[in-house]
Amino acid sequence: GQTLDSQHNARQVRAVFDREKKFSTGFPQIPHIPVEIFGVIPKVFFCSYLQMLKHYCQTLNLAHGKHSDKKNPQATYGVQPTEGKIPGGSHKMTGTKLWLVTGVILAMLQGTSLGLIGQERAPKRPQRPNPSAAQDEVFNIDTSLVVLDVAVFDQDNRFVGDLRKENFRVYDEQVEQQIEYFSRDEAPVSLGFVVDTSGSMRPRRTKVVEAVKFLARAAKSGDEFFLVDFKNKAELAEEFTPRPADIEDAVDNIVWGGGTALLDAIQLSAEYADKEGKNRRKAIVVFSDGDERDSYYDRRQMLKLLQEYQVQVYIVGFPDEDDNGGLFGRSTRKRSVQLIKDIAGETGGRAFFPKTLDELPEIVRAINADLRTQYSIGFVPSQDQPQSGGFRRITVRAEDGKRKLVVRTRSGYTPRKGD
Repeated sequence: GQTLDSQHNARQVRAVFDREKKFSTGFPQIPHIPVEIFGVIPKVFFCSYLQMLKHYCQTLNLAHGKHSDKKNPQATYGVQPTEGKIPGGSHKMTGTKLWLVTGVILAMLQGTSLGLIGQERAPKRPQRPNPSAAQDEVFNIDTSLVVLDVAVFDQDNRFVGDLRKENFRVYDEQVEQQIEYFSRDEAPVSLGFVVDTSGSMRPRRTKVVEAVKFLARAAKSGDEFFLVDFKNKAELAEEFTPRPADIEDAVDNIVWGGGTALLDAIQLSAEYADKEGKNRRKAIVVFSDGDERDSYYDRRQMLKLLQEYQVQVYIVGFPDEDDNGGLFGRSTRKRSVQLIKDIAGETGGRAFFPKTLDELPEIVRAINADLRTQYSIGFVPSQDQPQSGGFRRITVRAEDGKRKLVVRTRSGYTPRKGD
């Protein structure tokens, strides 16, 4: 090999250390390596080897006149390199050979240490749970619990929010049930906006868009929203999102004009809310003139489907003023009003019929307050009742001995797994 040049080799050694970033520049230092990697015996041997390497490098530098002199920097590289054998040794060694030897030793040490680790450490096994500790943390939840969202009003149609559990009576198919769960806390809502964008609703576009944005901006922590627009068919304009800005952007981009498939839109929106909503309390707010024309489902079919969903339906209706029902049947307005009332009443929602668009802001504020101020009442159906899979009628009554109270909740429920 070539004779070792002290100045050139010193730079080469430092460059190698810098590239590897495992050691500091200058003489080799013991890197920060956990003891368990090398083991006790290999580490001692490795330290001894590094001490020998350090002594070798010191001898090499002295032999070639390389030393550190802070007072005289020129002395560091002022001595001319000396060719020949290393003093005190009988062989010549290049930098390349030196690092090859070091690499081989490190590889051997690593293999040895891994073997020691494998012998010393047994594979970890999952700890068995402490029966007494686990028993303290386990609790049972009855999945047959039926939870109702209940709103109570006085004779002046003002919400009554000071009632207690003892003020309520719940009847399942006329059989009184024991209330197992009661809460007055404000709960997050999975809320859908269902907007009639048919041609007949175009004059109300501005106010309806403002109403949707108001409800979205009134969001509380944990709320989520989606948007459906419908003409002769319903389309999901925005999936469930916790961001009100997404709803605002989507409602601004709706194209208005076309027919009216009101029943299909309500059914599909309620189904989507029931299946995809993450919150227990779910509702949709519908803006429509109620002029049903193009739906696949009829009134009876749609109401039957709504009985399977745990979704409240609020409807803001703008029925036409035409009361000409002819010689047969009722007028279009009366049919629309009755349909809207039936849907809202069946699901525990509310129906609104503003006379002017100026009433819309107050209506949406009432809807938002209604969603935030309901009681949650839960019961487990009695074991002695026939547990049929059909729809079961529910009646909820409230009394406080002071006034006549009006209770609003869904008309019943269809038993299902995990209700």
